[in-house]
Amino acid sequence: MAPTLGPGYSLAGERDCLQNFAPQALALWKSRGRLFPRRGTMWIKGGQDLTMGSIMGKAMDENLKKNQEFMKQMNQIVLERQIQMQNQMREKQMAMMVARSRDLFQWFGAFYATYAFAAIAANMKSKGKNKAMVAPLLPLTFILGYQYDLAYGEKMERMRKEADRVLDNESYLLNMPHGLPSFETIEAGRQKAKLDSIVNKGHDIFL
Repeated sequence: MAPTLGPGYSLAGERDCLQNFAPQALALWKSRGRLFPRRGTMWIKGGQDLTMGSIMGKAMDENLKKNQEFMKQMNQIVLERQIQMQNQMREKQMAMMVARSRDLFQWFGAFYATYAFAAIAANMKSKGKNKAMVAPLLPLTFILGYQYDLAYGEKMERMRKEADRVLDNESYLLNMPHGLPSFETIEAGRQKAKLDSIVNKGHDIFL
């Protein structure tokens, strides 16, 4: 039995409905890809489609750049700390050397004064006949002057200026024999030492 149609239904009305709404439905279906993008895409304003892969790639690139910048800053901080540490260690060593020079000068000065007083007194007592005791005062005076210049004078400053001149004008004097060590020479030395160790162990076993 054919289904019973409701009141007011007519074939003419159905035909008019299809003629009016079919083009709109077809246009809506064609624009489905733009209005309702496929899975894995994101629709943004302006009609651009960005895949999830491109978004993740962009985020990873930004994180990589941030990590590289962070590592660069950390390396710079570590390098600055190492420079400061080495400079402070150098300053402490220089201070100890200056203190040692001053202490040595004080002891040598006391010895020089004692010996000079005794030598002059002995020479005066012998009425100038014991000049052999006064003769060592000449080299001892030069040594005392050198120690004073090193401990309290400007000898360190003169040495620093001379070192600057050597670095600027005579840097060839600072070259190492056969140049700086390279990775190849270090690796060759390591392998040779390892081989010698194995040979020596084998020789000890046979003995």
